[in-house]
Amino acid sequence: MRRDLGGGPNFSNTYNAIISSDFNISEKDQLRGRYMENHSASISTTADLPVFYTPTPNVNYLSTAAWYHIFSPTLVNEFRLGFNRNNQSEPVGNQTFPGLDAFPNLVFQDLQGQIGHQRR
Repeated sequence: MRRDLGGGPNFSNTYNAIISSDFNISEKDQLRGRYMENHSASISTTADLPVFYTPTPNVNYLSTAAWYHIFSPTLVNEFRLGFNRNNQSEPVGNQTFPGLDAFPNLVFQDLQGQIGHQRR
């Protein structure tokens, strides 16, 4: 007998932002800056049961700065700095089993299998 466990939620949200700046200090000097931020959130559906689906946020930051100086028509200096950061986590939910303070994790050594949720 096969029982349909039903589907769980599944979504993905993405938010993007960018800021750009250019500043001409003089005819020979320029400053340029960029900042980007990307946020995405989705549901991790890697577990077999929907009770174990958890949200997985992913955040990216990127910023750059550049300074250009013209010494002559044939000689230009370019100085750049950059920063990149990624934060992606897959948190463990707070699922509980009725009557217990935590969801049970049953491990069968002789069968080399387990039922439940293993916390990382």
